[in-house]
Amino acid sequence: MTVREGKEFIQDCLKKCGIEEHVDSFFVYKYGNRTNIESYQHDQILTNLSKEETERDVDYLIKCFLCFNVYVVWRLEDGIGNGKLIINKTHLIDLINTSEQAPHQIREVSLGTLGNAWLFGRDEIACRRFIDQYILRNTRQEEAPTHV
Repeated sequence: MTVREGKEFIQDCLKKCGIEEHVDSFFVYKYGNRTNIESYQHDQILTNLSKEETERDVDYLIKCFLCFNVYVVWRLEDGIGNGKLIINKTHLIDLINTSEQAPHQIREVSLGTLGNAWLFGRDEIACRRFIDQYILRNTRQEEAPTHV
């Protein structure tokens, strides 16, 4: 998968959920392009955001690990500060190893005091479920009238 294909996949899933806005309206999109999991030297994989990315008016970071066909999503408010978010390498390995048996899974993992992350493979059903459960639900709650 290429960088463009990874982002277009998310855009296609948004459209199939009835959302016409661009991916960038909901996510900071990043990618990891290592060719194998062993090339990540540490047990925790760090994703750094630029100052501009941390100041965007979106709630989520989505990172596509291109060679593994895996997406990881974090809330931008989580992390270790200064636009740094982590995922344990073992979480990626677990998802990769079970993706054939459970291709539609969304795996929510706790990062302790650093919040949660959600992982899913390049699977339309899983991606659309994530969009429905987190993006659309949040949008509906924001649009709901408040009663006094």
